[in-house]
Order: sequence, then structure tokens, then C-alpha cells
Amino acid sequence: MRIFQQNTTKCAETVKTMPAVTNLEDSINAKFETLLQAINDRFERQMAIFADMLQKCMDCVCQNLCKIIAQCIDSSSSPVRKKKLFSNLCQMSGSITSWDAGGSKDTEDMPLS
Repeated sequence: MRIFQQNTTKCAETVKTMPAVTNLEDSINAKFETLLQAINDRFERQMAIFADMLQKCMDCVCQNLCKIIAQCIDSSSSPVRKKKLFSNLCQMSGSITSWDAGGSKDTEDMPLS
């Protein structure tokens, strides 16, 4: 009987000392919102790191492609033709670096299928 009374007293004291939450739904929503915001922030940081790595990789590939094509151009081609081809390849490389999370206007207009 004595143990039961001690347990009852502890529970009663705990209930008395716990602050009352007037609006439980708002409290839970606020906690979930904070949690989701933290997850979203971490996800955005990871995506930014991934996008940066992908951009560096694509830049390297395009630069190497430009070098390979520049070396493979027929030596009998006219200088104007060589310059135009190299300029087009450099523009292609530059357009890849201009893409961002929202996409460029050109990529937004492209059909998906």
C-alpha cells in the first residue's frame, strides 16, 4: 500500500507541474514545421553541392571535347570555318554553366517528349 501511495504521489506531482498546452494541434504543427524546415534546408545544401559537382564535371567534359575537336579539325579547312566551329562549341560549353535551378529560357521552351 505504501509503494502505491508513493507512485500515486509522484504521478500527481508530475501532472501538477506539467505546463498545460492550450492548443495541442498548433504546438504539434509548429514542431513538425520546424523539423520539415530543417530537413528542407539540409536537402537544399546537399543539392547545391551536387549541382556544383555536376557543373564542374560538365565543364571539364565540354572543355576536353573542345580540345579534341579542335585537334581533329582537318588542317585544310579554312580558318573562318575552324573559328566558327570552335566558337559554337565554346557557346555550348558556356550555356551549360548558365543553367540554374530554375532553368534557362531555352530549356523551359523545350518539349519533354
